[in-house]
Formats: sequence, structure tokens, C-alpha cells
Amino acid sequence: MLVDIPRGDGPARIATRLADAGVVQHPRRFAWAIRLQGQSQALKAGEYAFSPGQAPSAVLAQLVAGRVTRYSVTFIEGQTVAEAWQRVRASPYLKPTPGL
Repeated sequence: MLVDIPRGDGPARIATRLADAGVVQHPRRFAWAIRLQGQSQALKAGEYAFSPGQAPSAVLAQLVAGRVTRYSVTFIEGQTVAEAWQRVRASPYLKPTPGL
């Protein structure tokens, strides 16, 4: 299950996103666990892949460690910069960053 956690989301919103995706069953409990463990400020934004039945403690550890889903783009030797950028823009997994 892939879940996107945007920058700025707090424990309650993250728990709701995870519950909507079927990762956690009790979002309020999960949000409280985050707060009680003092991890509210340690959660990292990104796209995460979770396994079905993953323990809530493992989910929290993944969010704190920032173990996000990674994608790759292959560049062919001899490509021009314009061709390389075209390949990056064509990737369905990459989102443009404002200012770049």
C-alpha cells in the first residue's frame, strides 16, 4: 500500500491518511501513540510503501526513519541535457519541484 505523507501533516492527519489506506485500524490510537512517544516532530514527509498487516510500531518506525519509496530514472550515455530532462519529466513517479 502506497501512502503519500505531505510536508506539514501532523499526527492526526497522518493517522487518518494511514487509516484511509488500510495501514492502521485505529487512527486516534495511532496519533496518540505518536504523541506519547514524543515523535510528533520526527515524522518525515514522503511516499511510503507499507505491507499488509504491518504492526503500528513498525509503521511509526518507518515514518520516523524516513524510509520512503524510491524510484529510479535511467539516463543513456550520450544523451543531451534536454533529452535527459525530457526523460525526467516523462516519469510518472517524479513530481516537479517549484523553482527548478
